[in-house]
Amino acid sequence: MLFSTHLAGGAAAGAALALVIPDAPALGLVAAAAVAALGPDIDHAGSLATKILGPAGRVTAALTTHRGVTHSPVAAAALGLLLLVLGAPTPYVMATVAGYLSHLVLDSLNPQGVPWLWPLLRRKITLPLVRTGGTIENLGVRPGCYLLTATLIFTNFYN
Repeated sequence: MLFSTHLAGGAAAGAALALVIPDAPALGLVAAAAVAALGPDIDHAGSLATKILGPAGRVTAALTTHRGVTHSPVAAAALGLLLLVLGAPTPYVMATVAGYLSHLVLDSLNPQGVPWLWPLLRRKITLPLVRTGGTIENLGVRPGCYLLTATLIFTNFYN
């Protein structure tokens, strides 16, 4: 998936989480999840996440393979644990993990798949419905994620 689709998917994950966390700042959760949804691609030298992190991103990309460890639930859990240890507020940690996992869900929809069972099994699991940058992603998945986000935010504020 393209980074813009991952942003949209992360935003939807954050908006969904805001519905179930009372008194949490909904837009803050949406933003945290959207940004976190870019995280797994730190294993790709050309990704926005790698560029944003500069030297740390380039080192990570050089030491890992694309759609390897950073595209696993283990990485999402490790990130969440690190944020908790650093004292991040729990709702934001949850939004970060939700956004990160949204990336894995979306990448599971294209032929390359994701190693959901890493490190137990490195085989990638896929439901090859969407080609990266293809018509279904551009006209279906990304707009659908934005529509879902808007619907969930509206529901959160006006319900």
